Amino acid sequence: PDGIGDLYVGDAFVIGGTIRDDSGDPYDGFALQNREPLDLEFILEPIDGAADLDLCVWDPRIDDYAFCFDSPASVESGRFSIPASLTDFQLVVVSYSGDAEYDTVAAINDKSKRVR
Repeated sequence: PDGIGDLYVGDAFVIGGTIRDDSGDPYDGFALQNREPLDLEFILEPIDGAADLDLCVWDPRIDDYAFCFDSPASVESGRFSIPASLTDFQLVVVSYSGDAEYDTVAAINDKSKRVR
């Protein structure tokens, strides 16, 4: 995975890339570590809108995906919590169908101030 770095509450970032739905480029991975408990909110969108892309969270401690956001829509969005500090994880973009250039926009929020 590509190293993105440390995350703090209040951070925001954009990850862009290209992906294909064949074995030539099956996924893009991005390694992160949170420095404090947080919520990560994201929107993953294909630039041309023609592909079905999914976003998964890889947990290296269990050597598997912790969960995936995999709706049939072309745009994926969601929010997940990381309750402990200094947790390594990876955001993984996967193409369910179609080749696409994409952007993932993410914002880091204070887990303790979540509006329910």
